[in-house]
Formats: sequence, structure tokens, C-alpha cells
Amino acid sequence: MSKRDELANDIVLFCETVFKRDLGWIDRKTNEVVEGLTEYQKDLLRAFMKYRQVVACFSRQIGKTTTVIMGIIRMLCFETDMNIGIYAPTHEHAVGELYTRLR
Repeated sequence: MSKRDELANDIVLFCETVFKRDLGWIDRKTNEVVEGLTEYQKDLLRAFMKYRQVVACFSRQIGKTTTVIMGIIRMLCFETDMNIGIYAPTHEHAVGELYTRLR
């Protein structure tokens, strides 16, 4: 299997490979920066691959927007004939933050 096929078939591998320098989070117990995706980010990315529609409810400031943008970029790279809709609580959020990160 080629590297491209591996990246196309494993969304977590794709995100950890392509966005490696952009990933990192602070472990609240140790106060240290940890590189890579959190388990809930991996679960959300896998849900994007498994289900046609995904609804997620997470707390604030844990990387939801970043995770969604990574999933969208992966889909844009490998999927054909797909419509992607982004729903946000406000127009400013959808157009401002999400569109800016996607560009």
C-alpha cells in the first residue's frame, strides 16, 4: 500500500502527518505541552469517516474548530462528489474564524 493510500484510508494518520507542527495541547495535570491529537479529537475524526453526518457536543477551548478544519481538508484532498456544510452558531463564526482557518 502506498503512503498516499495509507493517508487516504486513515484520517488520524493523515492529520498527524500533515498537521504535525500545528498539533499540541497542554496537559492540565502536568502543565506540560503534549504533541499530537487528543483521544477525543481522534474519535471525532474517525466519526467523520464512518458517518454521513456528525453532531458533537464538547466543552470550550479544546480544539473543536481545529479538528473540524483538519477533517474538511482531508475530505477535500481525497473525496470526490462530496458536499461539505459548515454550521456555526453565528454568521461571524462561520465566515470569520472557520473560513479564515480553512483558507
